[in-house]
Amino acid sequence: MKQLSNFNKSNFSEEKLKKIAGDVGDAEERVQEAFEKYSKLDEDGLINELVKKVRTQRAEGTYDGEQMKSSVEFLRPHLSQTQYEKLHNLITLLNSEDI
Repeated sequence: MKQLSNFNKSNFSEEKLKKIAGDVGDAEERVQEAFEKYSKLDEDGLINELVKKVRTQRAEGTYDGEQMKSSVEFLRPHLSQTQYEKLHNLITLLNSEDI
């Protein structure tokens, strides 16, 4: 992960800073849209959506199983043991060739 300790605003043009700010705004909007879409789903609905996304990414050659494992480990301190086990088992299943 990149460190921001060496960030110096003067290294960027005003145009570049506006683009970065726009990108951040776009990302916030995408997060809000995803929240609105997925917050209405129960656990089974979320799993079904995830399986669809993984199938699509596999078909496109963009699925990264190792990144999924890393994401689960990153979240681990914030999960209960039961939540972690469920998520770990789900990712193990998604990383198999059986879906």
